[in-house]
Amino acid sequence: MTHGAGGWTDERPGHHQTAPQRRKSDAEVWADIRVETVYRMQTVSSNHASVATNTRPGGRRIGPHALAFLYAYERRDQFNQPTEMYTVEPASRIFAWSDDERPDYNVKDAPVLVRTMAIIARQEHNAGNFDPLSLTDRAEEALPPGAAFVGVGLSSLGDISMDWGQLKASAFGLELPARAVVRLTDGSWIEMAHEGRGTWRVDSNTAVGYLSYFDVRTSIPPDWMPRPESVHAWVDDLVTVCVRAYREAAIAAERAATPRQRSRH
Repeated sequence: MTHGAGGWTDERPGHHQTAPQRRKSDAEVWADIRVETVYRMQTVSSNHASVATNTRPGGRRIGPHALAFLYAYERRDQFNQPTEMYTVEPASRIFAWSDDERPDYNVKDAPVLVRTMAIIARQEHNAGNFDPLSLTDRAEEALPPGAAFVGVGLSSLGDISMDWGQLKASAFGLELPARAVVRLTDGSWIEMAHEGRGTWRVDSNTAVGYLSYFDVRTSIPPDWMPRPESVHAWVDDLVTVCVRAYREAAIAAERAATPRQRSRH
C-alpha cells in the first residue's frame, strides 16, 4: 500500500481510498481572519476618505471617525462547497460632522464618540432584542447567512493636532493621514496607520501573517490592557456588548428550533 497524491492507494486492482481532507484549526482560521481584517480596514479607510473629501458644497459634511462592525464567513466554490478561505465584510457607520461638543455627542473626539455608541449598545441590549447592525448605516456587501461577528474597527482620518475642517478642505483622497484601531473577538488588537502616502504600518499583539505592501510588526504586548476611558477601552466595551447580544440570540434561536416534548400525565 502506498500514499499517492490522490490519497491512499491499495495496489489491488480497483481499490482506492481518498484521504480525509484536514480542516484548518481555529488558530489557522483566525490567522486568515486577521489578514483579511487588515485588508478590509484599509478599504474602509479608503472609502471613508473618499466620502469625506468628495462632499459637495452644501452637502452632508463628514466627520473624521467611522465605525466598522466586522463579520467573517467562509467562501464557497462554484459547487457551493466550503473552501477554507475567509472573507471579512464590514457594516459601517460614518458620522456626520457637527460642532456639538456635548458630552454625549461629540463626533470630533474619538473616545467620546465610541463611548456614546457603547452606551447606546448597552442600553439597547438591556432593553432586549438588540441587533448590533442597528448601529450601522451602510454595508459594503450584503452579509450572507452564517456570517459571524468578529470585531469592531474604528477608522480615523487626519492629524489630531490639526483642525479637521481645514484639513478636509485641503486634502485629496488617500493623501489624508489615516489610522485604525481594531479589536477582534479572539483577543487581538490591531492598529494601522499611514501618513497619507506610502506603506501602511500594522501593529498587533498577535501574529497577523504575511501582508503585501504593509509594514507588519508584533509590537503590542500580548497581555496589553487599554487605559480606562481611552478609545481602545470603549472599542473593547462595544465588542463585549455585541458578542453578548449575538450569543444570546444564538441560544434563543436554538431553543426555538428544539421541538418541545409533550408532558405525560
